[in-house]
Parts: sequence; structure tokens; C-alpha cells
Amino acid sequence: MELGNIGTRLGEAAALMHTAFATNKEAVMDYTPEFLASCYQYPGLDRELSPAFFEGERMVSVLASFPRRVRMQGRELRIVLLTFNSVDPDFRRYGLGIEMVNEAARLAKRQGYDGAIFYCVDGNMANQTSLAGMKASGAACQRVFALDYVMAKTGSLAVSANAVAADEATFLDLSGRLAGRLPFARLWTRDEVAWELNRYGVVAHALESGGARGLISGYILKSIRGTPCAQIENVLWDDLDAQQKSTLLRLFLTSVAGKAQVAVMPLWNYVDAAVFLQNGFRNFGRRCLNVYLALWNGDPMPGQLDAMYIDVL
Repeated sequence: MELGNIGTRLGEAAALMHTAFATNKEAVMDYTPEFLASCYQYPGLDRELSPAFFEGERMVSVLASFPRRVRMQGRELRIVLLTFNSVDPDFRRYGLGIEMVNEAARLAKRQGYDGAIFYCVDGNMANQTSLAGMKASGAACQRVFALDYVMAKTGSLAVSANAVAADEATFLDLSGRLAGRLPFARLWTRDEVAWELNRYGVVAHALESGGARGLISGYILKSIRGTPCAQIENVLWDDLDAQQKSTLLRLFLTSVAGKAQVAVMPLWNYVDAAVFLQNGFRNFGRRCLNVYLALWNGDPMPGQLDAMYIDVL
């Protein structure tokens, strides 16, 4: 087998992900070629940082690596988000998952990144293989958060307000202030926000009321079982009171009715879950994600974090 990178072979990578994830017990999304193409249009992304193994011309494993900037306990870091770790079922006995994590860490370190973040479903073998790959790379690595989800059925709801378009300036302002109060938070450039608000399947709404502003954004994607889901990614509403937050959430749920059957919210603890629970969101037994952080720049590890603001892929 030969080690390379994802290059322009996004259709082949999407097909491999579908095949690999179809064997999982957990519900997962169907990452289509169109969705991957959008992800790989992220500003500043280098496709050579996403390793893949090939058997002849056939892609048999792939690991995506996406650049992120974060502020962690006052320190600004450049990290990579490692995700979509996929190995063809016929090639799972060769340790390719471990080798890809090792290679992705090595490549990112060489390009000046400070570390990596990755997620594993609790109880899945990926916890062991991904940690083994990071250990092989020489990085310090630890579990820093356990991520749960809540979900709600979508539908048209009575809302006594109108949403306004989510704009880049509002997004930058609200996300920047959010990062100022959290121990770990994603940082954005204007180009990155422009990408976020125009990504594949995007849904983004803002609310202005009494001088206060708030914004919710995410995207719609089908699960591997064919269920269209609205994935909520950014909830930027620190300025809003409880009623305004509920109004904005109901506007979002109404906007995706007919396009998505359910809305999914990851509980990063940077927003109060009560507003979601009051609007029909529930935990339906989906197993939590273990969130792992790896650093190789010599900075101390943060320990367990009580809240985070970052995306899940």
C-alpha cells in the first residue's frame, strides 16, 4: 500500500466514508461529495495534510484535516481538526487508522500547527486507535470534554418576530465576545465567516430586538439512513434574554421545516441548554463523543474543560 493524500479525489473519499460508516452501530451522517467539496473550500486549507492510503489506484483509507484557530485559556493556537477517519472494511487489519493519525499529526507539526482536536464515539475502538496514533507521533494527548447531544423534530411554529439575514460583521462580533469568556473557543477571520455563511446546505438566521442581536447557524445534511438533519453549529446569542433566545430558536426550527426532519444541537455548555429543552429538544440516547486534544508545541495541557466552542464534523 502507498501513503498519499486526499488530493482532488473527493468523490472517492465520500464513497469510502459511506462504506466505512455504514458498518457503525451509531447513527452517522452521509458525507456526500458536494459536502466534502464545500469543506475543502475552507480558507487556508492544505489538502496535503489529509492523508490517505491507496492499494494501487484504490483509496482504502482517508483522514480529513481542517485548519482551525482557537483561544485556549488565554493562548491563541493553530490546530487541525482531524475527522472522517475511514478505513475500507477489507483493510481494517493493517492498522491504517493509527498510521493516518500519526501521519496527519506529523504533517501538521511540520506546517507549524500547535496541535490537533478529534472526536470519538464513547466505547468505539477509534478511541484506542486514534490515541495510539497520537502517541506514535510524540504528541501529548488527553480527553478534555464529553459531548452530548439533544434533538428535536422540526416544524412550523408560531413566532411573533421575523428573522434577518445573518451577516459577517454580526457573526464576527458575537463570536469574538463569546471567545472572550470561554476556556476554549474557535476564532474566526472574515474569510472564514464568509465561508461558514455560504457553505453547503447552510441555514443561518439572526434576530435583532431592542438593540440586542443574536444568531444561529448550521447546515442540513442527510444521515446515512436517509434522514435529513439540521446540524446546529453556531449559537451566538449572549446579548439576548431568555424570550428572545426562544424566539430565535423557533425561527430557526420553522425555517428548516420541510427540509429537515430533526434538528441536532451539540451541548458544548457555552449556551444554556434550558432554552432548547423548553422548545422540545431531548436526548434520545445517542452516545456521547469523547473530545481529545493533542499538543506538540510544548504548551501545558488544559485538563478537563467545562465548556468549549468549536465545530463537530
